[in-house]
This record gives sequence, C-alpha cells and structure tokens, in this order.
Amino acid sequence: MEIGPILRTLFRNKTRFILITLEVALTLAIVVNCINMMLDLKHQMDRPTGIQGVDVLGVKLIQGRNFTLSDINDSESNNVIITKAYADRMFPDGDALGKQIQGREPDNPDTIVGIIQKMHGSWPTWPYASAKLEGDIDKFIENLRSQYIHFCYSDIVQELVNTCNLLGIKPIVCV
Repeated sequence: MEIGPILRTLFRNKTRFILITLEVALTLAIVVNCINMMLDLKHQMDRPTGIQGVDVLGVKLIQGRNFTLSDINDSESNNVIITKAYADRMFPDGDALGKQIQGREPDNPDTIVGIIQKMHGSWPTWPYASAKLEGDIDKFIENLRSQYIHFCYSDIVQELVNTCNLLGIKPIVCV
C-alpha cells in the first residue's frame, strides 16, 4: 500500500491534516490514560488487604488471639471473638477462652479464640437505643430467639399479650 498519495492529499488540505493529527493525538491520550487507570487498579488490587481482624475496628483485644488469615479467608471457620461482657455472662468463672458456643448451626459450634474489651457498632448509621429492662434478665436471655430486638415506646404489655393470644402465639413476659 502506497502512503505517498495519502500524505500528498493531506498536505494539500492543511485543515484536514491538523484535524486528523488532533484525532490521532486524542485517541492516543485516551488509550494511554486507560492503560494508566488499569495499571493503577491492578496495583491497588495487588496491595495487601489490610485485614487485621479486630485491629481495624479500633477495639482492644484483652485475651486470646486475633483472627488469623485462615480464619478470615475460610468461610467455614468456626473461630470467634467475643466481648468481655458476653464472656463474663456466659462463663462467670472466667474461662471463656477456648470454649465452644452455638454457632450458625447447632451441630457445628464456634470456638472462642479471643475476647475484646468492648465492641463498637458495626454499622454506625443504623439507629440504636439503650433501654432499661424490668424483670428477670436470665429469663429474657433464655427466651431470646433472634439477633434483633424490637421495642415499643410505651407500656403495652397487656395489648401484646392479647395480640399473641389472638394469633395463637404463646406470649413470654419477663417480669
């Protein structure tokens, strides 16, 4: 293929030559920028993850160990870290470390590998509240069947009991 006739035509029309030159330059700039962005993303993906278990949460590990890389990478890992308050409640004699507690499945318990002083909220934008419960706390915990608790602002115990009776649900009142 002869390039001479193409160049002669371009040189005769200077405007067309300048426009084509700008188009080629702009195309190369876009391609180089895309390559640079891909290399930057690759660099970010190749860096260490920074997964440090409890370190990134800003909590203080007071007993036991942090999560290991295998704990984090293995979705079937049964190692857990609990709070001191939970450890004291579940194991009052202070020997929670290494004990097993019910995990995701009743026949596959979790092993306590660490204890932290206090846990901060994992989702700080979620609404939360503190409440003073009147009644037997042991009975309340014993009958707790969910990881979520729903509260009402007023004293409507009798109304809730009546609703449970209408729906055929056995009400449990911790008083």
